[in-house]
Amino acid sequence: MYDSKNNVKFVKCFNKDLYDTICEYTEGKDALTKGVSPVVYGQSIPFRRGILDGLYATDGGNSCRIYSSSEKLIQDVETLCTTLGLNTVVSEDPRENITIRGIDYERNAPVKCIKWYNLRNKRGMGDG
Repeated sequence: MYDSKNNVKFVKCFNKDLYDTICEYTEGKDALTKGVSPVVYGQSIPFRRGILDGLYATDGGNSCRIYSSSEKLIQDVETLCTTLGLNTVVSEDPRENITIRGIDYERNAPVKCIKWYNLRNKRGMGDG
């Protein structure tokens, strides 16, 4: 393990078994194509929840939101949430010019946001 930066823990591991396990549950080659393997959907609820929690910890914002420039990841998280009984809303933020931690960035790719929630936690929705 190395020093963390911006809530990210850096780890270097030279283990083919670990690499193969990660590859079994992920897809894609870069940030624009990353996704969740369909193998995940057949796993236990705690396992699927762990995948969602891990994505939230790395690509998440606040209030149960995950941001990504990967259309596939957003679709996969929507499917994952459905298998967990969570409702989702997907939106798009053009983010053409943004500032993160005082650094200005110009982007051409929009960022999608998926937000999930459980109806049981929404007081205004009644007993329906």
